[in-house]
Amino acid sequence: MKYKFFIYFLFFLKILCFSESQDNAPVVVDDRGHLKYFADNKGDRIPDFSYCGYFAREKNIPDIEVKVIVPCVNKDATLLIQRAIDYVSKLPLNKNGFRGCILLEKGVYKIYGRLKINASGIVLRGKGYDSEGTILIASGTNRETLIKVSGKKDFKILEENKIKQDYVPVSSTEIEIPDEFNLNIGDLIFIRRRVLKNG
Repeated sequence: MKYKFFIYFLFFLKILCFSESQDNAPVVVDDRGHLKYFADNKGDRIPDFSYCGYFAREKNIPDIEVKVIVPCVNKDATLLIQRAIDYVSKLPLNKNGFRGCILLEKGVYKIYGRLKINASGIVLRGKGYDSEGTILIASGTNRETLIKVSGKKDFKILEENKIKQDYVPVSSTEIEIPDEFNLNIGDLIFIRRRVLKNG
């Protein structure tokens, strides 16, 4: 009898622990198959990366006109692709803000250097979605970013101030600013976070 009671006790304890772990899980799948995110005791929440898509995935990706087709070559393709990027970078923007598309054919492109995109409105696109499609391989010996996308630092900071909070949780959508920090609807702001050793 004691043995059966012990088994029932362990079973109950397991259910209790499982239920608690589900309640404390940072991400769970609901009945409809959607992800639900929960914050921890500090307010930190795992970011919802689905918003990283084109127009926060609220619009379909447009089919941009191809301006350059880069054939697959059996050698370092860095310069070949970079020349195509540089060419399209000089083309004018259309009414939708695009210069054009660079199409990489099916095959393996070995890149020993780094590709740099310094202008907006450029689409770098391949063919296919599997091992038979377009594949880019970082063949160099360094560990730099394979494709570096950067813009021009042509902005000017007119006013600078610190926010009120000592701690801003991950995935926060609001911050508190001092009353003397004058902002109007439509103003562009630049948020900078200093990374320290202790986080």
